[in-house]
Amino acid sequence: MPTDRGTSALVIGVRIPTPDLDSGSLRLFRILQILAQISRDTCFLAVCPFNQPLYSSRLKDDRENLRNVGIIVPEGSEEDPEVFLRTRGQKFTLVILSDEFVAHRYLTRVRRYCPGALVVFDTVDLHYLRLYREALITRNRQLVKMAIATRKRELQAVEKSDVTLVTSTLEHRKLSTMFSPEKIKVLSNIHEVSTVGGLSFEQRQGLLFIGSFSHGPNLDALSVLMKIFPRLQEAIPGLILRIAGADPPVDILRNNPHREITFLGHVPDLLPLFHRSRLSVAPLRFGAGVKGKVLESMACGLPVVATPVAAEGLGAINGRHLAVAELEEEFISQVFDTYNRKSQWQSFQSHGRALIEEKFSPSAVINVLKELLAGRKP
Repeated sequence: MPTDRGTSALVIGVRIPTPDLDSGSLRLFRILQILAQISRDTCFLAVCPFNQPLYSSRLKDDRENLRNVGIIVPEGSEEDPEVFLRTRGQKFTLVILSDEFVAHRYLTRVRRYCPGALVVFDTVDLHYLRLYREALITRNRQLVKMAIATRKRELQAVEKSDVTLVTSTLEHRKLSTMFSPEKIKVLSNIHEVSTVGGLSFEQRQGLLFIGSFSHGPNLDALSVLMKIFPRLQEAIPGLILRIAGADPPVDILRNNPHREITFLGHVPDLLPLFHRSRLSVAPLRFGAGVKGKVLESMACGLPVVATPVAAEGLGAINGRHLAVAELEEEFISQVFDTYNRKSQWQSFQSHGRALIEEKFSPSAVINVLKELLAGRKP
């Protein structure tokens, strides 16, 4: 792989990425993997380590995972962002601030301590857009206030950075109406296409829903899925539903009325689930960015039925790469059709994998990172 070994990159994130827990962490981990391969050295600095047991208990292993792919992770006094930037900042030619929280707190300091660096704001997704959408669904006025404040911070970060990264084509269009389009670049999720076949159509069984339930859109989608599952069972007798993801809600676990629904909790390796399920479902009502649950399913050869929000920004074609349907009637109908029609299922499987290879594989995104390492400002 061609490299630019004269460059040093620093990525600053909220916490050490946990790629087996959430889509944002998986994307960040894979960005770091590629940077380690094409730069002289790449450092990762976490500004807000989590104290939650799930994160703190695995912190050592997650740090080691980064080091195993060639990432430098500061320890001791250098874990303090102020100390690290003050003592090491001048060496970096590229600094990526991942998440609006990080950009809001550290962009000015990065300018001061890393004077020769290209400063990049990685939105991960446009948080204000997600909050606005949730406010519309829930009619929560407090969320509207939060969305307005978040939008102000995010747009300030776009303005003050040299380059801004978005994950979806939709968010590229939104920001390009307010800023120079050359300043906004798409660096989406990164997925490896699975070359392992999995079970045949006839051997596969059930629906799969994946997502970390500490994330509001996933929790809401779960409530939608629980609501419509009896109707899906009427349409597809014997249907089962597997739900995988950390932090499932305790009240639903205790009061799950459906023995055909299995909550699996955190599953470190999802590939066996992808390979024995017949269909992945993503009934999201709000969100932003691109959805890792949709992309990872397609990469592993599992066809998807998704709402428009879950499928947006992918460049996917409804009826070719996946089925896109509004809740609830159309969604149920599309689940029935895709679950039962082998030819449609096989078409989604092959075209979905091709889309991932074309737009979301490491080879599809590496040129964006090379441009950033070269330090070329728009």
